[in-house]
Amino acid sequence: VSLAGVSSYAKILPNDVVEDASGNLYVTDLPNSQVYKIDASGTASVLVHSSLIEGTDGISWHANGFLIVSAFGGNKLFRVATSGAGPINELSISGGSGYVQTPDGVHFTPDGTALLVTSTFGNLVYKLTSPDGWSSNATIVQEVSTTPACPTPSAGVQMGSSDTMVVNCLHGFNTAVPLSFLAIDFSKGGDFGLASSTCPAVPPASQSPAGCVIPSAAGWVPEGFTYVPQLGGFVIGNMYDATAGLGFVGWDGSVTQWVAPSDGLATT
Repeated sequence: VSLAGVSSYAKILPNDVVEDASGNLYVTDLPNSQVYKIDASGTASVLVHSSLIEGTDGISWHANGFLIVSAFGGNKLFRVATSGAGPINELSISGGSGYVQTPDGVHFTPDGTALLVTSTFGNLVYKLTSPDGWSSNATIVQEVSTTPACPTPSAGVQMGSSDTMVVNCLHGFNTAVPLSFLAIDFSKGGDFGLASSTCPAVPPASQSPAGCVIPSAAGWVPEGFTYVPQLGGFVIGNMYDATAGLGFVGWDGSVTQWVAPSDGLATT
């Protein structure tokens, strides 16, 4: 689906995507403070545009008919109706450090009662709950540091029905360092031994490690990704120009490139 012509901006940067129960997609546009909607038939439109959402980045859908969108540049989270109507509500953050620093990936737990958020330059993953159903307030109930094992976390995947989140580790965008993922089990709480633990060769949906690293190949800068349990690994986008493309990373750290620069894909 092409977004060219849908936006009034000459250059757009689709960043994150989420699907609702009806098959509609919602896509953030990082530099232009807007969110697109692509309906099940493939028709695209601008759902919302607001300068309030500075650096429109991560996005998550809630079954009650709204989205939570992260503003990477503004250190904020916003509630947006899937209809595009009504106000754009900034969530007032309490608990923990009192705000979310450079929020990137945002993911609701399956029951919608908690939100897991990665902080790229804060080297943190937050767990938040809300006293008012995500109307205008949220509380940080856990802050987990990802360093030294996983500096510069970006996107994340909430794993099945568990309280485990897997985040990608950009390692300061240093492509000489093998890309890796970090599995964090919030049910075990606290800031646990992440520095030296390597994940077992099973997904945390089956076995929940307290915190572990999945090492993988060098030369990739992982951005968006999703977990595919039937394949036992992650489909991942690589935004490093020299090897940009789409590939598969097994839970054992093996990498298979599916789409390469030679296929005409510049960045993912």
